[in-house]
Amino acid sequence: MNNYLKIIKNHPNLYKYLKGIGCGIGWYNLINNLSSELEQYIKELKLEWDKDEYDYLPYAAEVKSENGHLKFYLSRSVSNGIKDSMENYEKLSGNICEVCGSLGMIRSDYPYKCLCNKCYKKLKETDEKI
Repeated sequence: MNNYLKIIKNHPNLYKYLKGIGCGIGWYNLINNLSSELEQYIKELKLEWDKDEYDYLPYAAEVKSENGHLKFYLSRSVSNGIKDSMENYEKLSGNICEVCGSLGMIRSDYPYKCLCNKCYKKLKETDEKI
């Protein structure tokens, strides 16, 4: 999870309260790109809103892997365009290995993750939790 500290540091408005990301490093680029979009959205809101409204700006409440997909939860509702973008990243994550970032697929057996063939085979051989 320490590899995600750079994303957290580079998106201070988005991650003002969240200190960790519960995903494998294979989704680093997905999470970084989505974080950049969300950070820009928050910056634009800050320009439009008065300072006394800043407490109502959205921020990341939780970022994790759930049933083989990226799940990115925000503290507040956001525009439909941002919702659509978040959904697109969630869908993309179902085709990217959470461990290494290669092309993957959701594996329904233990653990319920999106894995490439190589990482899946390693998991099965070692019977380790990735």
